[in-house]
Amino acid sequence: AGTKIEPNSTIVVDICGDGEELTVPDVIGQTKERAVKALEDMGFTVDVTEAFDENTAEGNVISTTPKAESKEKRGSVIRVVVSKGKEEEVKVPKIKGLAEAEAKAKLKSEGLESGTARSAYSDTVEEGHIISQSIQEGTKVPKGTAVSYEVSKGKEVKEIYIGNAERDG
Repeated sequence: AGTKIEPNSTIVVDICGDGEELTVPDVIGQTKERAVKALEDMGFTVDVTEAFDENTAEGNVISTTPKAESKEKRGSVIRVVVSKGKEEEVKVPKIKGLAEAEAKAKLKSEGLESGTARSAYSDTVEEGHIISQSIQEGTKVPKGTAVSYEVSKGKEVKEIYIGNAERDG
């Protein structure tokens, strides 16, 4: 400050300070807001992502990259992973035998999605009803999972030509 220089001189500005290396603090278990503030106050840039984690409360930090206690230059990007909490699981209901509309409604009420619906002939399942499902009833899956199924087209009718009695006779 206050230094005089010649006109047309080149000035080098060190935006990140003097390349000073700082120790990344341990913010694991802290709230996202507290962790981000601590890292930014030290001069780091913070990149936040979220992931499900059974052992970390929703909104708290699961991990950082680079890890705590590592030495990084001021201005470096610290990636912070924040917990979305435990991934909610639901049991897949029995949709086999239901009409397709009922099956879709049942999946939706359980927090599941309707997956691919294929059609097939069946001698035992009424037309428009579910023959089989891709995930067995009672299986625990993450909420939002798609369950595919096969819908009956009814019995397959095969036409058999017996002949024309008048013409062939």
